Formats: sequence, structure tokens, C-alpha cells
Amino acid sequence: MKRNERLALLTSQRALQAAVQARDYAAVRRWLASGGDAKALWQGERWEDTYPMVLAVEGNDLETVHLLAEAGMPLYHNALMAQKRYGAVEPLTMAALWRPGCHEAVMAALDLGAAIHSTTQDHMPVLRLTELHERELDASSDALFQRILDAGVVDVDAPWDDSLRILHVICMGNNRYVPELIRLSRDVNTPDASALRLTPLRTAVTSGSDLAVGALLARGADPSTAVSTDKTLLDLALHMKKFRREKNLSGQVDRIVTMLETGRALPEFTSLA
Repeated sequence: MKRNERLALLTSQRALQAAVQARDYAAVRRWLASGGDAKALWQGERWEDTYPMVLAVEGNDLETVHLLAEAGMPLYHNALMAQKRYGAVEPLTMAALWRPGCHEAVMAALDLGAAIHSTTQDHMPVLRLTELHERELDASSDALFQRILDAGVVDVDAPWDDSLRILHVICMGNNRYVPELIRLSRDVNTPDASALRLTPLRTAVTSGSDLAVGALLARGADPSTAVSTDKTLLDLALHMKKFRREKNLSGQVDRIVTMLETGRALPEFTSLA
């Protein structure tokens, strides 16, 4: 693209961005009616430049989401800055923007064709849910989680990065969605590809996730796997109990210690197998 062509496109795109930010629906419609190209790669690279679909979704602006999507604007982060960082932009689904305040817009984007899952590590909607505290879960997070499960496209055993599986990252969470996702794993014992050979169970222990530990043990995870030549997972949990008291505010490390001592999930976790 020639320099003058890019500048003209950038000027046009910034006009649309301003209209979306102002929720000026008439201006958005005029921009589209005048031949604005909603499908074009977003050119802005300043800190204040934001892809309009991102603005609409994060602002929970359902009308703009529909206007832009129906005009052909991609429901992924179709921006030059994202392209330079990630390469392919198609996996950067708008669903990864989910938070309680924009639930309706994300669900609308999904209805309009946004992907429910991504292969890019920091754009996986399911991990937006597992990182929440239990007290943050509500009907909106439940609805998104059920939609993810119903889609059947999340392979928890797939790579998250060069060493970890998605399962490892899930095991860092500690809410009611975590056990349900662990249940989807075909192999809860395979370690990661790093020199540490981290198992999902070790990841759960060091994260203080008693829900993940219980679910993994119920699925057959091996609690005897050594952390090092002279340290076990139980040693690791006991060390956390003594020196990482912030991880035990609700007694979760106490429950982890009990489970590792017996090698079995607590009764409340046995239904998760």
C-alpha cells in the first residue's frame, strides 16, 4: 500500500473509531454508507488507536457490535499492531475480551460468528474463566462456560506454549470450572516439556489449587512423582503451608496436604473422576 493510500485509510479509520467511542450510531452508519471498508486491516499504531470492534465489545455496546459485524468487520483483532505481534490475527477472537461487564457483547459476537476458542495462548476465552476467583463467578460466567463446553472445541491437552499444556494453566486456577475441564484430559500425568518436567499435579500444588489437586487425583494423577531427588509433592505442600500462608487463607493448602498424605482425593472430589 502506498503511503498516501495508507494515510487516507488511517484517517478514515480514526473517524470511525471516534464515532464508536462516542456511541454515535448515526456517524457509524454514515461511515459505512459512504464506503468505509470495515474489513480492512486496522492501521493505527499509536497508543490511542484501538480496533473499533474491541471498543464495541469492551464497552458492551451491542448495537455497534451488530452494525460493524453486519458490515463485515472481522470478529477477531484485525489490526496491524496485533499482526506485528502475533503474525496471524484470525485466532485473536473477540471472545477473549470477556469479563462480566461486557458479557452481553461477547455473547452477541459469538452469535455473529466469533470463535469460542483460540490457539493463541493469551486469547483463550476458557482461561479468562479459570483465572477468576470462585466469588467472581455468576450466571454470566456460567453461560460462557457452558457455551465453551457445548462447542467441544477446547483440547485441554493441546500445547499452551513451547512447554506447558493448556491443562497446566487450567490447574493454576481454583474455581468450580477447573475440575470440569480437568475431566476432559486424556492424560493427567504427562509432564511439561521443560527441564523441570512439571506435571499438572505439581502445578496445582504450587498454585494452591485444592480443587485442581482433588480433580487430578480423582482422575488418577500420581502423587508420588518426585519434585527433585530429595523432595516430594507432599514436601512441597508442607513448605507452602509453613512459608506461603497467603496460599492457605481458606485452608486450601491444608486440604492439599491431607490429599497428598493419603494419596487420594477428599470425598467431595471423588465425583470429579
